[in-house]
Amino acid sequence: MRKFVQICLTFCVAQSLFSQEVAQCKAPQCAAGSNVIIKAATEKNGDIQVTLVNCTSDTLVVFGGYSGKIRFNKEIQDNNGSWKPYDQESKYAYWCGTGLRSLTIPSNYCTRESYEQSRFKGSFKTKIRFSFVLDQKVVYSNPQTAMVNKKLLLTPEDRSINALKKDLKTPERLTKQQKDNYVNQVVLHRFSKGDHRQAYEDLKNYKSLLAPGEFRALELALLSKYVGAAKNLSRLERALLASKIIAVCERLIEVNYPRKKRVQQYRKFYTQHLLTAEEFQRMNPTSALYQLVVLKESRLTNTEVVLRFKAK
Repeated sequence: MRKFVQICLTFCVAQSLFSQEVAQCKAPQCAAGSNVIIKAATEKNGDIQVTLVNCTSDTLVVFGGYSGKIRFNKEIQDNNGSWKPYDQESKYAYWCGTGLRSLTIPSNYCTRESYEQSRFKGSFKTKIRFSFVLDQKVVYSNPQTAMVNKKLLLTPEDRSINALKKDLKTPERLTKQQKDNYVNQVVLHRFSKGDHRQAYEDLKNYKSLLAPGEFRALELALLSKYVGAAKNLSRLERALLASKIIAVCERLIEVNYPRKKRVQQYRKFYTQHLLTAEEFQRMNPTSALYQLVVLKESRLTNTEVVLRFKAK
């Protein structure tokens, strides 16, 4: 263990020594009244040279990231002409923070970063631009033409979820614990993005990979999260969802789910959301109204919902 720590420390020190700032460059004459500008130009090899020019009268000190490289944000135009974040996985690997650098850019000086287009080349031809946030203001470069990989429009989280889905297509390679964890992450990720129906569909698609107790537990989590997040549910809709949650709780108790006490608490809590038979009758629900509510609830599931009533 001590030897491993020594190796790590040596690596970090070396990383710090060899992490140099981007060489400063003398900027061309700045236009009168200009501030900080970003210029982009495509080179013969297809790479794009991105230059940040300090046209202010002050010296700028900006965070340069690892190796003193400025980390410009990148955006591309989609098929509709809208600018979308173009998220790239860093090609730099650092084990500690000693490679971090700040850049000092005097007035009328600049610093550059080369965007290596070949590393991220794809089949989609579009415009790409670079930006940098300075004093809470976004400075954009002039756009350049680039061939990009549409997959890199995804956020790192979305890419991770897609990797999990790919692994779930060959479940024989996974342990039981991995299957449970992967399905949990995929389903709750979709839910967190507001796609409740698809989250429930994903859960049903992966049902065969989960033990009965794990499937019902995730179903319970999904339904209870939906009830907590939905602010515009009617009294009848809330009662329908409470009925389904109670049914899931009872199934979990039947299969001796380890966290039985917690499940019983859920059942007791959602019983309070049920209607009495008298309350239901006072709503004067027609068959059409009841079917409408069931269909609206199908945003989460196509399974028929049975309305339960509070005991007298």
